[in-house]
Amino acid sequence: MKKAFTMIELIFAIVIIGILAAVALPRLSASRDDALVAAAKLDLKTALSDVIAYNLTQGRYSTNIKEMTSVDFKNSAFKVKKKECLKFIFHGMRVMEVRIDRSGLCGRVLDGSVVEPYLKMDAGELKHSDSVSYIPLDSSTISSINGLKF
Repeated sequence: MKKAFTMIELIFAIVIIGILAAVALPRLSASRDDALVAAAKLDLKTALSDVIAYNLTQGRYSTNIKEMTSVDFKNSAFKVKKKECLKFIFHGMRVMEVRIDRSGLCGRVLDGSVVEPYLKMDAGELKHSDSVSYIPLDSSTISSINGLKF
C-alpha cells in the first residue's frame, strides 16, 4: 500500500493550481477596477448634484469645494486610486479651470459621466483642450445647467 504522494503527482497538482490562479487573478482585479469606476462615477454624480443645489440655494458658487459637497475632494481634486482625474482651479468667481487626466481608470470614470457635458460647455474666448476645460460660473451657467439631465 502506498502512503504518500509521488513527486510527479505533487508537481501536477501544483501546476494545475498555478494555472487556475493565473486565470482567476486577472478577473478578480478587473472586477475590483469595475467596482472602483462605478463608485467614482456615483461620487461625481453626487458632487455635481450637491454643487448645483448649493448654487440654487445660495445664488453663488464657492471657491471651497468642501463647502459645496460632502464628496471628498482633497486639495480641490477628484482622485481615483490616488491619481488626480480632475483638478479644480478657481479664477475669481467667474471661471473654474478644470485640469483633466484621462489616463488609466480616470478615462473610464470620465467617459460618459455626468460631468462630461460641463467639461465641454462654451466658455467664450477660453478654449478647451483634451487636458484643460473652463466652466463659466455666472448666471448663464445656471440656466444651461438646468437644461442638462443628470
